[in-house]
Amino acid sequence: YNKSLCCVGDSVTYGEDMDEIGITDNPSIDSWQYNKSTGGWDKQTMNVLMPYGYQIAERNNMVFYNGGVSGSTMQGMIENYGFSCQNGRYTYLPWFIDYLLIWFGWNDDAYGTLGTIDDTHNGSFYGGYNVVLPYLIAKYPYAKICLAVPFGGNANIREAVRLLANKWGVSLWDNYKGGTPL
Repeated sequence: YNKSLCCVGDSVTYGEDMDEIGITDNPSIDSWQYNKSTGGWDKQTMNVLMPYGYQIAERNNMVFYNGGVSGSTMQGMIENYGFSCQNGRYTYLPWFIDYLLIWFGWNDDAYGTLGTIDDTHNGSFYGGYNVVLPYLIAKYPYAKICLAVPFGGNANIREAVRLLANKWGVSLWDNYKGGTPL
């Protein structure tokens, strides 16, 4: 309660295709949207999307940072706004975060490669996480970091997220096995 939540990911995190029920001009919390053109964060006051991250933040009176970009991947695919690109989005997150939720997988499955859990380069799904997570853990030592298992898609991607959460000792929100708290 009264903390900050930053969610990063693809269109599910962004809130793509929200219907009118999922958009408000009267946000009840401070809401910021990542601007992929500038690499900055824009305060939202009109046409505010209310995806899962907004709903979690609203329920807990949190400041919400929506770092979702439709079509993006975890791996360093520039044409897909790769989160783990060198100097990528993960380096532009807000200075202070209490909770960080990372949700990727749909586009990585469609456009990228899985790789192996030992990959140390951003050219694969595993490797992207292995580049990003040590950086984020060091930058935000007091933040609670959670990886989200996508609710659909490829079984190998879902299992990779579970294994990566275990490898890096971060929390896991398994949308495939455990459902959603929303």
